[in-house]
Amino acid sequence: MNNIWAKPNDLFAILRCTNKKYAKRLVKLGSIKFNTPKSWVEEEKEKGKGRGDILEGVFAACNMLDVEGIISYSQQYNDVYGEIIDGLTYFRRKRTMDLPCYCFFLLRQGLFELPSQEGVQKLSAEISGRYFRDFADNLKEEEIADLEEDKKPAIVLIHDIDEFIHRVIQKLISMGVKQSEIMLELIEYENKKVPFYCTANSPKELKLKDNSFSYQEEGRIIVNTDNHKIKEYLNNNPIQIGPLNDIAQMEEVYLYEGAIVEMTADVYKLQE
Repeated sequence: MNNIWAKPNDLFAILRCTNKKYAKRLVKLGSIKFNTPKSWVEEEKEKGKGRGDILEGVFAACNMLDVEGIISYSQQYNDVYGEIIDGLTYFRRKRTMDLPCYCFFLLRQGLFELPSQEGVQKLSAEISGRYFRDFADNLKEEEIADLEEDKKPAIVLIHDIDEFIHRVIQKLISMGVKQSEIMLELIEYENKKVPFYCTANSPKELKLKDNSFSYQEEGRIIVNTDNHKIKEYLNNNPIQIGPLNDIAQMEEVYLYEGAIVEMTADVYKLQE
């Protein structure tokens, strides 16, 4: 048997970690809130790493004394700005940092343990407790009990990904967003603490995150628009895509130590 998944990026479900108040609104109303890369940078600076990411949206980095690199990257686009972090100069675009984004955990086939035999069997995947702690401000389990009920952690499991994405896209289009402006991305992880350059056209730099976040298994909807009114609305207001009771469920839990997800699958050998 070939010891690889044929389609490791096939998707099974979406997870959203939030608090009970917003989890209820997500399932009952389909209420979702876009955020910006700029807000995630500010989040880490103010509250620490997790939900925040100080390296979000960078398209290149070079040594702070690399004059040739600094000149080259600064001229890459007409709205570039730099920031020195730990001896490296990081480059971003102002346009990219203001784009509305919606993020979620993707349960992919590649996360499940690779079976050693063929046939119908149970497979399991582990979701790191770091993921759940990130979205609960790293509170300890005993601290959760002291929170107001609506502020306690909760998880929304969306089991029909295609339908969920369809509803989001239809809502965005009804608001005036063009289909071609809606990007669906599976985040890739690489070391951003060394000199690097994103060769893909902007804003594809939003598809890259530092490999220290790889446990988050993130998927992202990016609204790649220059329509100021749409961006302002999405970045300041939630939108409602309609009830998700038929494709999602809420669990009032805080999985501080992580979770094991099981599924039953019929595994077979690919014919060579």
